[in-house]
Amino acid sequence: MRVAAKGPGGKRAGARQVSIGYKNNGRPPHKPTPAMRETVVTCLGGGMRIEDIAASLRITEVTLRKHYPDELKSGKAMKHLQVMKHLFRQIENGVPSSTIFYLKTQCGWKETQRIEHAGITLAQLIEHSMDDQKEAA
Repeated sequence: MRVAAKGPGGKRAGARQVSIGYKNNGRPPHKPTPAMRETVVTCLGGGMRIEDIAASLRITEVTLRKHYPDELKSGKAMKHLQVMKHLFRQIENGVPSSTIFYLKTQCGWKETQRIEHAGITLAQLIEHSMDDQKEAA
């Protein structure tokens, strides 16, 4: 069995030590970008789960919670506000579908259908149907 000679500091003689600046030579530290922050807010506004958001950014949930606390806290509300502002701009510009949507969802409006009949009762309808059958026989 051959044993490698150790140099100063207990290192193997001739071995190079490579330092790339990462702790424990693992993944590089996560650096959030404005685009990533917007992605987190958009995903929250769309109803995505935290674990799915983390997976889409290719980070862990722990990293997501560590680097995006403000977005996680108010991201969904921020997107809702943005959508509401857009809806109100459309209402102010006279877009009928936006106005109707708002009235139905916020003001209790609903579309109803009335079925009108000729004033004949069910009993009269059955009697009339039976008379028709007798005549046909």
